[in-house]
Amino acid sequence: MKSLIFLKQSIKEYGLKWILQRALYEAQVRYGWQRTFLPSRDWADDELQKWAPNFSLSNPQAFYEEWEKCSTRFFFNGKNPEKLRTPLLSILKEEGLHQLTSQADLIKDGLFTYFSTDQGNLGLPPNWRLNPFKDSECQLNDHWTKIPMRSEAWGDIKYIWEPGRFASSYTLGRAYIATGDESYAETFWIHIESWTAQNPPNKGPHWKCGQECALRLMAWAFGFSAVESASSTTPKRIAWLASLFAAQSDRIAKDHIYSHLQRNNHSLSEGVGLYVTSILFPQLEQANEWRRQGLTILESEGCALINPEGTFSQKSHNYHRLMLHDMLYARRLAELNGDSFSEELEQRLRAASNYLLNVIDRSSGYVPNFGSNDGALIFPVTTCDYRDFRGVTGSSQFAFNKRRINLAGPWDEELFWLYGAEALAAPENTFHQEELSLKNGGIYTIRDRSSWAFTHCESFTERPSQADCLHLDLWWQGLNLALDAGTYLYYGSYPWQNALQGTSTHNTVSVNSIDQLQHGGRFMWTHWHSAKMQKFYDESLGQTLLIGEHDGYHRLESKTTHRRSIINLPTDVWVVVDDLWGISSFSSNIQWLLLKTEYTLQLTNKNSSLLSLKTSKGEFTIHTFSSNDNTETNANYGTDETIKGWVSNYYGKKENALSLNLNSPNSTKQRFITIFSPPLSKAEITHNKITISCDETKKYDITLNDIGEQVCVPQTQLSNLA
Repeated sequence: MKSLIFLKQSIKEYGLKWILQRALYEAQVRYGWQRTFLPSRDWADDELQKWAPNFSLSNPQAFYEEWEKCSTRFFFNGKNPEKLRTPLLSILKEEGLHQLTSQADLIKDGLFTYFSTDQGNLGLPPNWRLNPFKDSECQLNDHWTKIPMRSEAWGDIKYIWEPGRFASSYTLGRAYIATGDESYAETFWIHIESWTAQNPPNKGPHWKCGQECALRLMAWAFGFSAVESASSTTPKRIAWLASLFAAQSDRIAKDHIYSHLQRNNHSLSEGVGLYVTSILFPQLEQANEWRRQGLTILESEGCALINPEGTFSQKSHNYHRLMLHDMLYARRLAELNGDSFSEELEQRLRAASNYLLNVIDRSSGYVPNFGSNDGALIFPVTTCDYRDFRGVTGSSQFAFNKRRINLAGPWDEELFWLYGAEALAAPENTFHQEELSLKNGGIYTIRDRSSWAFTHCESFTERPSQADCLHLDLWWQGLNLALDAGTYLYYGSYPWQNALQGTSTHNTVSVNSIDQLQHGGRFMWTHWHSAKMQKFYDESLGQTLLIGEHDGYHRLESKTTHRRSIINLPTDVWVVVDDLWGISSFSSNIQWLLLKTEYTLQLTNKNSSLLSLKTSKGEFTIHTFSSNDNTETNANYGTDETIKGWVSNYYGKKENALSLNLNSPNSTKQRFITIFSPPLSKAEITHNKITISCDETKKYDITLNDIGEQVCVPQTQLSNLA
């Protein structure tokens, strides 16, 4: 019975066509269809001739001479590294150069960076199938369709894929340009040759995903272009590289249906992989077809996945950056080689760049950790922290709006590699961040003097990422005070199997300890809820009000509705009112996941509390109230026994965060009230009224309607006390 309900919901929400296509694909994998047109094999004695019949590895000079004649161009001209060196060093400065070369030296010693944080030793030459954190390797040499995504022996496959994306190629190429040190170029080639020896076509984990092949090709193209002038870059190595590009492009092109069915960044990355192969090696027999297919994928999937308002279908800021990096990479290549995107796609990309501009924290360069975060940074060409989005924001604003919006800094390196030193001379324009009300993507922001809020409230028409409706992120003076937990691991051991995607780990209310959506698998949700959001502004008070609600718990016997009202008062005061009501009793929990810092929790009476955070920017307070006198309030850091109280800003790495929880027992109506602010002179909270004195001169009286009435906050009065 449960299977039939799941199938019915899946057809309703994903569509019958998608369900049938996905079922057909899974059947093809099970019965070995892919093994017929993408057979596992050893590298051919003359792999080049297989893909470029007019050339042979026995005479690589002929291929090299023909390749030299081609007119296609990459972002920069690696034949003259000295011309690139001066502007690069002006960006890096002494500190950045030391950081870059230190990283490149670690790579030479077999140490690779995983998800922008930890170092793992793969040895010399690297063992590309090793998970160094488990000291175990994937020894399977089967066809890629038989490789599991997780093994008890070698763990999460992403730990094997991560070095195979060859972020090291960007580091080695940049270090070579910056220093002229030939050892960096030689290491680039040694890595490619050792990977080739260990990974014959369509065998093993590195061939399992077409996107992984594509990201590898993008990295190799950059690294190769950077070390083109090095003495270690020989005609034989270039001819072999062309063969490797062809074999992996063949893998992508013949199985693209899988990434298309994912409805996410996979298809965009594969489009870039095919396109870069055709641009870099037009001598390949299928280069023209891959060029056409790559552009077609980018055009069709880009318009399908990027909403006109600029939000991205994956509902994730990290994947939003990945999408922009994919499209910036392909667009710049197209611009240099006589191709272009449609005006519709250009407009969507421009909106996507503007969206990111409006959710970035200006003082830190960070963005809310919204949606799935798998640690992907596919164009790592700056010395900035993984969480710093100023690189992609700056380069995309220059690409689509022809303006520079960042003050000079290490993030400028991304703009330099894509658009050259000339782009660095463009005038710097100050920018105004707009408040967002994006109905399609369900994204809303409010900005105050030194704080701002981000929330998600969406009626899903696209595949959900997380069960996070009405989650609230709050930022104050560059600190992410109320934060999103992130992802941690997709394929971890229990309970860490994408555990942070659920409702209870977000800053929202959960009912009866279940998610707002029905979990249908690791990356699949059913029973998509409807949601709505209204925004009001009172100019006389300087007050902004958001009122959102969803029916995700209508599938319960209680048919519970959750409505959240977010009130922003001047001087960085934020009032959050959560109302829940149903036709029968339910239990409820509200969590606030907070910045890890010194704190004190004071229970002011049986249904209210005051939490004081001692931050690096000063004291910040959180007042709470519950309409249920039996509510239990507690604040704890994460432990091994719970998934609450943890945040993962980098994939595979979790850290303690403070989890403030209010647990209300069974009732048919429930109201939670939370006030975030710097220390207040006065804060009084009852079921229907909130009184706030920010200082000795102003007092706000907020009157609340009863739970369930249409407008929760009908009136706010301001009194001048001075």
